Amino acid sequence: MTERGRNAKPARYSRAHTRLSDQQAAFIAHLVDELPPGMTVTWNKIVQLGLRHFQVAWTRQTLEKRTAIKEAYLRRVGVSAAANGAVIRKCSGVADPADDRRVQNLRAENDKLRAVLREYDCRLVRYVANALAHGLTEAQLDAPLRPMTPSSVEPRLRKNTTGV
Repeated sequence: MTERGRNAKPARYSRAHTRLSDQQAAFIAHLVDELPPGMTVTWNKIVQLGLRHFQVAWTRQTLEKRTAIKEAYLRRVGVSAAANGAVIRKCSGVADPADDRRVQNLRAENDKLRAVLREYDCRLVRYVANALAHGLTEAQLDAPLRPMTPSSVEPRLRKNTTGV
């Protein structure tokens, strides 16, 4: 490492990043599979395996991108979870009645909202037809609305505050 100044921080990396090759990923996945059965596997331990065997500290994200390593990790985590008595849920074909009821309620609500939208569409068609029948052109209908100003709104009636 070179001295870059009195208060300068040292360079973060002393050499270029080393890419994880397919052979290295396969070897690390093999090492994960060969770990002792009672040992809990974490991503930090997998990073340490790479550091020990290849003298490169790849990040967890780099190792996890490789499917072989990720599958080996998931196999080990699943085996250790089952050994500890964890219940692994599997999707069953039987639907929960509450879920079925919720789906039916959502479908009914969707049907109601579609009916409201149809009513609004019919109302819009009626308004446009009436406007065209009363002499408005399509260009006038397509024009943007004028902004509302306080002077264009009817003044509110004020209460008599003089007390007379």
